[in-house]
This record gives sequence, C-alpha cells and structure tokens, in this order.
Amino acid sequence: MNSERVSGREFRNMMIMFILGSSLLAGGANYTKNDRWLADIIAIITAVPILLMYARIAALNRDKDIYDVFFDSVGKTFGTIFTILLFNFSIFISCAVLRNLTEFIQVAFFPLTPKYIVAIMAGLTAYYSIREGIETMARGVSFVVFIIIVILAGTIILSLEEMDFENFLPVFTCPVKNMAREAVTLLSFPYLEPIFFLSITPSLNKKDSPYKTFLTSHFISGALLLLLFLRNLLVLGSELISNLYYPSYITISLIDIAEFVTRIEVVVTINYIFCIVLKISICMLSAAKALRKLTKSDDYKIHLLPVALFTIFYSGVVFEDTLDMFDSLRYTVYLNLIVQVLIIIATYIFTEIKHKRKRA
Repeated sequence: MNSERVSGREFRNMMIMFILGSSLLAGGANYTKNDRWLADIIAIITAVPILLMYARIAALNRDKDIYDVFFDSVGKTFGTIFTILLFNFSIFISCAVLRNLTEFIQVAFFPLTPKYIVAIMAGLTAYYSIREGIETMARGVSFVVFIIIVILAGTIILSLEEMDFENFLPVFTCPVKNMAREAVTLLSFPYLEPIFFLSITPSLNKKDSPYKTFLTSHFISGALLLLLFLRNLLVLGSELISNLYYPSYITISLIDIAEFVTRIEVVVTINYIFCIVLKISICMLSAAKALRKLTKSDDYKIHLLPVALFTIFYSGVVFEDTLDMFDSLRYTVYLNLIVQVLIIIATYIFTEIKHKRKRA
C-alpha cells in the first residue's frame, strides 16, 4: 500500500511544471513558422483522448502504478515488454532533458564550464528531490508554480513594446504535411509526456479525480506554451525563431523598460531550472519504479541512485552537440509515440475488459 499522499491541486501543479519543462526556453517552430500556433492547438486537442485514457487507467487502478497495471492487464510477457519500453523512454527523456539544460547553460552563461559540472549538480539535485519523497516535492512545487506563472505572464506584458503584430502574418500558408509533422512533434513533446505520472498516480488522494487533474494541467500548460510562442513570434518573427535553439531566452533578453527592468532572463532561467529539475525527477522516479517491478524489489528508492548516476553519465554521450540533440529529438518522435499511444491504448483496452469481467 502506498503511504505517500498528494492532493489533486499539488498533483496538477507538478504536472503543469513538468509539461512546461524544457519548452519554456525553446518555444520555436520546426516545420510551420508562423502557423506553429495552429499546430499547437491541434496537438492540445488531439492529446485529450489519450490523456483521458491515462486518467481512466489511473481511475480503475487507484492503488497500482502503471507497471503493476501492465502486468495485471496484458500478462507477464507483454507486461515485461511494456515495462522495459517505458523504462527506456523514462531514461531517454531524463537524459535528453538534462542534456538540454547543460547545453543551454553552456551556450547562454558559461561557455567554458564543462557540461558534466552542470549535469552532476542538476542530476544530484533531482535525485535528492525525489529521494525525499513525492509528498515533499509536491509541497515545494505548489509554492513555486504560482510564481512561475506570474513571471511568465509578466514577460508577455513587458514584451508588448517589442512586439510587431505584422510578424503574425501570413497565416494558413503552411502545407498540411508540415502542419501534421509539427502537431505530432508537439503531441509527443510535451503534451503526452504526462505518461510518466502514471507511475505516481497511486499517491493521488482517493477523493481527487484523475480526469480533472490530467485535463486541467494539460489545458493550463497548453495555454501558457501557446501564449509564449505567440510572444516569441510577435517579437522575433518566424524567420529568426527558426534559426534559434532558445528563442524564448532571446525574446526575454530584449526586455528593457527605461533601463530599469533589465536582465529579466536570469529570473526566467531560474524558473526554467526548477521545471527541468522536476521533470528529471519524475522521469527518474518512473525509471526506478520500472526497475522495482522488473527486479521484484520492495522499494523503488534503492534504484534511484543508480538511475541518477546513469542519467548524469549518459546525458553527456547521448548526443554529440546541440544540433544533434535537437535533430535527434525530432526523429525519435514516432518511436516515442509507440509508448505514449500504442502501449497505452492496448493497456486501456485490456484494463477495461478486465474491469467489465469483474463487474459481470
């Protein structure tokens, strides 16, 4: 029985910060340029049926994490396969997010600092955060998330002077193929990444609805990311955005109110680091719980340190450089959707069948 308890509000706040994650400073467009906002809306809407499946699986298995559900719904063989796939996905995302942070810190602030210094500090912070327990992390996040949202809203207001609304035009010029590719990319990163929260749904208070938690956090974070892209588009224009790795950082760095409100990008970067550490922590937790199931251990926490150390090491070698990192993330989207969509659909179907048999 899970002894850790998190309220629906705390769970929602964690998910909002998780979804914002590395998207806070990226916020560019790979294929659609001016029409990226439309791809964002399509991805937000398309994600809803899958998120409802996430919530349904959680609602039918309030005392089981996703790895227990795999074994109970599809059997030992396929349960093991599904667990290994989600474990690999958890490790890959934690490494990719950590590498994204180290690349950003090196590019924006400390070009001569070795990447492993930042990786070790962030990785061990993430490990310590989750080692203290999900309840402790949830309370800390609830304190931070409101501040983050207020600061993000503030950057939009303070950027109004730099905005050129002609940058919004032309619209609806993107080919359907490119629109679909952009929407699929956004669907995988970040809107279906809450799959990792299925490893901690047993901690959600019984009185709180998984449906409300998943959907509320999805729409709040989706609206924030959409507004942040529109801010970047109106300030920088689509051509400049398409040539930048971190357009949000550049947009924020342009804020200068009477030479008094300047260097606000430092404050936003601190918020970004909070979101990144949370995201790495949740991915590490998901990987550790997968190992608990595969090794038949009693406590997932004994696997946290090995997972953290591997994440720190592998984040340094998984990509050659910044360009390779962004290219690889685009090309792995369809492999990720196998875990985020196909495996979940199969698990959902068999879970529903088992539930109906029990009620019969």
